[in-house]
Amino acid sequence: MMKPSTPENEQTRLNSLKSLGILDTPRSERFDCITRMASRLFQTPIAIVSLVDENRQWFKSCIGLDTQETHRDISFCGHAILQDSVFVIPDTFKDNRFFNNPLVLSDPFIRFYAGCPLTMSDGSKIGTLCIIDHKPRTFEAADITLLEDLASIVQREFVSMQAENSATQFKSTMNAAFDAIIVMDKNHRVVSFNAAAEATFGYKHQDIVGQDLLGLIIPTRHRAAFKQSFEPYINTSQGPLIGQRTEIEARHQDGHEFPIEVAITKEKFLVGDSSSVTFVGFIRDISERKLAAAQIIQASKLATLGEMATSVAHELNQPLSAIRMAAANSRRKISKGTFDFQYLSNKLTRIEDQATRAASIIDHMRMFGREAKETPEPVDPRNVVKNSLDLMGSQLRLAGIEVVTNFSTNCSYVLGHIIQMEQVILNLLTNAKDAMLEQDGKSTITLNVFEDDVGVHLTIEDTGGGIPDAISQRIFEPFFTTKKIGQGTGLGLSVSYGIVHDMHGTIVAENIAEGTRFTITLPSFVPQHQLNIK
Repeated sequence: MMKPSTPENEQTRLNSLKSLGILDTPRSERFDCITRMASRLFQTPIAIVSLVDENRQWFKSCIGLDTQETHRDISFCGHAILQDSVFVIPDTFKDNRFFNNPLVLSDPFIRFYAGCPLTMSDGSKIGTLCIIDHKPRTFEAADITLLEDLASIVQREFVSMQAENSATQFKSTMNAAFDAIIVMDKNHRVVSFNAAAEATFGYKHQDIVGQDLLGLIIPTRHRAAFKQSFEPYINTSQGPLIGQRTEIEARHQDGHEFPIEVAITKEKFLVGDSSSVTFVGFIRDISERKLAAAQIIQASKLATLGEMATSVAHELNQPLSAIRMAAANSRRKISKGTFDFQYLSNKLTRIEDQATRAASIIDHMRMFGREAKETPEPVDPRNVVKNSLDLMGSQLRLAGIEVVTNFSTNCSYVLGHIIQMEQVILNLLTNAKDAMLEQDGKSTITLNVFEDDVGVHLTIEDTGGGIPDAISQRIFEPFFTTKKIGQGTGLGLSVSYGIVHDMHGTIVAENIAEGTRFTITLPSFVPQHQLNIK
């Protein structure tokens, strides 16, 4: 007896076999109907779907044989998987490899064998569809073709099982995920919708599958932009939404909108014996994260307001003093009977102007202190710097700090929140002031606003001695501060970094000759009507 050799790709073959998850599973009608058909067509008492494992051949379906497995060393199928076509033994008594095989000399008394290798997509031959007879027989070319056709049906069943296993595993993984996962085809139709997606968007899987996803979860005003970003990826595999996390607004089933973070990948899904291209969206509701970030920004703003109390008091004292003086002079003139209407009119106008100035300061402080919930809008960066200096100018002058401004005559707008941008500038001005209070010599802050091909730049330079190298890499970390306890929250630069980042900009710090330069770079914003003119 000759033992079957081991294929060169044995480990790959075994891996392919075990990936089916079919070994030692109950009999299945999907395979039994094929072995019954083979037995009837070839008029053989035995037909088997045999799978060759590491040390055994195991029968997934068997007609005419009671046993479910035999040792691989005595198997005929172990020889058959070494072939590229149907393996035929017309008469085992006349074949030196099998005449003394236990399966020939005893039950099931094999005299004839024909087995077609079952080949997986990776080329691995994992078993056979074989027929066995107790008497010798011939096997013509037409018989070989018919057995190959039946074997191809078995192979398609294996492919179908793989697809079912993959679908089950994928569904299990999807429903175990904390993030919403949505699978859609190239026409935006939903293919799969996991449990987290149901919780996030309010739709049930059975109600949304087959529907146009964009029409359901993307607000109307954003759909055109989303399609414009998504469509190029279908053919080119490139696009702004692919391979990176992007923040967009989404719509719940009940109509309310909320912020999400989404990343999209392109995948092939196996359906039957063919595959189709789908797009998998990984989505996270970031409403709570946005709320927490807004609360941190608000806390930082209130801390900044507290630090500016002295400056604000000084700013308000000037118009109040002017009002008090104008009122006192007017009353004195009236009491002496020496007034005239023009004099009183001038004094009342002065009182009105100073009251307006005081109200403007208070309104600005109130606006600065409120939470920024409005949508981004075009902002002139030069006005941001001017407004910030209006709030903090007196504080800087009281500290003996000279302020120099250089504004470009022509400068594009940027898209953002003016109050948040003022907060960034005020944080940087406060840090510059505190650094220079500890230094001897002239104290100067220089603010520049200009534009180039990269974008709009705002720079703030001070003469505060610079940032020590030991901490330069940590200055944007939350709660990191070099100030004494009670003199700073450690949030200013961290919040500023977050605000600039949300505006798709950058903020960097570098030491210069006498101090530090912070450079904020933001994308230029060109209004749509100007684009249309071009």
